[in-house]
Order: sequence, then C-alpha cells, then structure tokens
Amino acid sequence: MFLKALLLLNLATLSSVVFANTISPLSFFQTIQGDYRILSSGLNIPKGGTEVGYVAIEENEGLIVLPYCHVEGGVCDPGFRAFPLDNTTIREEKTESGNTRFTLETVDGGTSRRYFWENRGQAQHFFDPDYSLVSGENFPLEFVIERIQ
Repeated sequence: MFLKALLLLNLATLSSVVFANTISPLSFFQTIQGDYRILSSGLNIPKGGTEVGYVAIEENEGLIVLPYCHVEGGVCDPGFRAFPLDNTTIREEKTESGNTRFTLETVDGGTSRRYFWENRGQAQHFFDPDYSLVSGENFPLEFVIERIQ
C-alpha cells in the first residue's frame, strides 16, 4: 500500500511538467538579457513602476539583478545574483498550463543554489526559494517582472 501511494505521489509530481530539456547557460542568458520593470517582489508592489532590474552577460557569468527592500522597510538589497556559466545547469520545462519554466542550478563558492524563471505571458517570474537578505534573514522570494521594450 505504501509503495502504491508513493508511486501515485511521484506520478502526480511529474504530471505538472510536460518535458524537460537541458540548455546552454549562455543561450539562456542571451535570450533573457535586458532591462525589466519589477511589478512585485514578495509582498511589495512598487509605486509607479519605478523599480527596475536587469539581466546581463559579463565575462563568464550570467547576471540577474533585481533589487529588493524588505516589506517592513529599513533593509534593502541590490539583488545581485551571479551565475558562472561553467558552473550553472539550466533545465527548460514546459508545464501543463503551457508556460515555460527554467530551473537554474549553480555552484558558487562550494554552495549549491537553485532558482526558477518562468515565462507567463507578458510577465516573467523569478523565484529564489532560499533568498538571503543582507540582515541574515532567509525566506522564499518571488519577483514578477516584465521586459522593458
């Protein structure tokens, strides 16, 4: 009975992804590089669309820079995330809802980290499941962003 329940749980988990494909980190960052308007970051909704971030390629790294200020104020983080191209694996997945989700796995300084980038229509979602604020507080953080044309 336990094995049957475990099998059903695994099948339910797999059903949310239609396919998975490993892609080149350089190709991924070339595709998404540019400036982005931050529509929301966690519980924060910027006033007047004034918060911006960017994605770039610099030497041997892909960069995702999305600033974040704690919802209670006080502490802000410039949101600089570096992805060494030779130490990053990116998997592309098509979800059942038709969205494209990318899992970014990187090793930096001996620490393995995982992030998610999902295209949902005009908006992109960048999710850091273990975001670390400069104050030392860790929590999951999702950004909803859109490319500035």
